[in-house]
Amino acid sequence: MIRVTIVGLSRGNGGDRLTATFSKGIQRTHSMSAEQRETYKYNENAKLEKLFGPEWHDKRKPAAVMIHELDQKRPGLKDFVRARGDNALLVAKLIQAATNYHARKGR
Repeated sequence: MIRVTIVGLSRGNGGDRLTATFSKGIQRTHSMSAEQRETYKYNENAKLEKLFGPEWHDKRKPAAVMIHELDQKRPGLKDFVRARGDNALLVAKLIQAATNYHARKGR
């Protein structure tokens, strides 16, 4: 079983849920061919558009800021998310975690 840890997010602040989601996503996609991954990514993007609307890419911006800030403390998170962050559930949870993260920072 593949297990990952999301650095910078404590257990009470969504880290455990994100870790579980990442792990499930990796298990689902790690043996896919490049063509299968592209199809998977397309389908996951369609889910995000249905959930957040056609401007769903804008919802990712606060998550990108959060990931950048966490990566400054513990390098590697950005690269990891880029490589494996195409799961719709994961992206939705990152958007939610970013909302909480920025609220705690007073933004």
